[in-house]
Amino acid sequence: MVLVAVVGIPLAMPLGDLLTTSDAQVSLWDLAGNTFLLIAGTLAAALPLGTAAAVVLYRTDLPARHFFRFLTVLTLFVPLHVLTTAWQITLGNVGLWTPDERVWAEGLGPTIWIHTQAALPWIILIVGQGLRWVEPELEEDALLAAGPWRVLWSVTLPRSGGSIVAAAVWVTLQIASEVAVADMMLVDTFARKIYNEFILGGGDTLARALSLALPVVALTSIAVYWVLTRLDNILPPLAAMLAEPRPFAMGRMRWPAFAIAFAVIGIMAGVPVGSLVWKTGLVGYPPQWSRQALASRVGNMLLADATLFQQSILTMFISAALVTSVALLLCWLARTSPWFRRFLFFVTALVWSTPGPILGIGLHQTIMWLVLRVPLEPLSVALYDGPSPLPVLWAHLLRFLPLAVVALWPVTRLVPRELSDSMQVDGASPLQELRHLVWPLLRRTWLAVVIVIAALALGEVGAVGMRVETPGWIMFAHVLFDRMHYGQTHDVTALCLALLLIIAAGGGICWIGWRFLSWTITK
Repeated sequence: MVLVAVVGIPLAMPLGDLLTTSDAQVSLWDLAGNTFLLIAGTLAAALPLGTAAAVVLYRTDLPARHFFRFLTVLTLFVPLHVLTTAWQITLGNVGLWTPDERVWAEGLGPTIWIHTQAALPWIILIVGQGLRWVEPELEEDALLAAGPWRVLWSVTLPRSGGSIVAAAVWVTLQIASEVAVADMMLVDTFARKIYNEFILGGGDTLARALSLALPVVALTSIAVYWVLTRLDNILPPLAAMLAEPRPFAMGRMRWPAFAIAFAVIGIMAGVPVGSLVWKTGLVGYPPQWSRQALASRVGNMLLADATLFQQSILTMFISAALVTSVALLLCWLARTSPWFRRFLFFVTALVWSTPGPILGIGLHQTIMWLVLRVPLEPLSVALYDGPSPLPVLWAHLLRFLPLAVVALWPVTRLVPRELSDSMQVDGASPLQELRHLVWPLLRRTWLAVVIVIAALALGEVGAVGMRVETPGWIMFAHVLFDRMHYGQTHDVTALCLALLLIIAAGGGICWIGWRFLSWTITK
């Protein structure tokens, strides 16, 4: 009942527009074609590269592979808005490499390139985890008849095909619900069309755009539900998920591979960051680069928007902890209840397949209905008048609960059923079972999912941008998204660099703390 109230009502609200508003002219084929080409182009570029990188980082003895994995996780926290701004500077008429007269880069090509960069870390992490779950006995038997690289190609990769499909599904659904890059690059997708029509106050056109998106949502939901109900058959045995795989030796290629990996990271990260640094430090006419101007602008941005950064980071981690905890509770309840598991998978598939702007529109309408129907001042302050983070937390719950459920369910099924039955026979309450059995086994996975959801929440604008935020509690992603529409100004680039500095500092502290903890345990 809580799941229906919190998730189902906002999801159903946009349907009212379709029943009360007439049609308008919107090209279904253009929207579907652009969305399909964007997804297909991104997968064609990112999936092979990400899979190859996952093999190198997770199943070989590459030097510094743990540090490269850490950098991969850290890049998840770079929002698409920052990536878009950096490459707009690089590819547009103010960029380092493009001397023509374009105001900015646009079209499917640059959009696919940016989404490819954003998708690579997700593919590496998902496929890498799948590669670690391949049964060791299969590889050991194959090594008796063939070399390691043939075993990798003929046994390891085919056995981890489910994780490759999962990475493709993850990237597909993320792209289909994203508006930041498509809007800046002027590529009409379903999500962008719905977002723009809502912002412009379109009645008939908004309803028509929603009606065009619903068949796609329905078909995608059916496909996702079909996959979720068969997860137990796709996932490897429980023992394989707990075993540590043996790395494949690279031999003389170890250090050349290290040099290639270092160069690729340097190019993919150095070019956009260098563009931001170059643009932020330009002063005078004709413009010249100044280190003092760079430091001054970034420092002023950190001071002027300190409240914005603090609110966004605080909300990001609260949202991640809330969403992951709710998902853990739902997965735990679904372990022993087949009907509830099917219901949870149905809701997960439906919400995950729905573009972010539709979820945001439904949440906005739900908040307005509650505020008007229940005239209580605390409720009005919490949901509308503000300042309050509750609407943003609600939006993040709608957007990321399906992702958390999908990430936690494969591990939740690791909890031994006999231990649960034993505790119940001894008279343990459900809360005691959750506290003393489920939580100790899943807390590390819970923390990993919190990090993933926090990275997504930092850049979320699809649902939050639908007039959900209250006055005085605005998210960084929304502010940057609005400022981006006025061009790549010094304020925009300084804001991006300020966030990158915060991410780098936080990542550095986490890396030092983890290494110190590992050294302490070893000693």
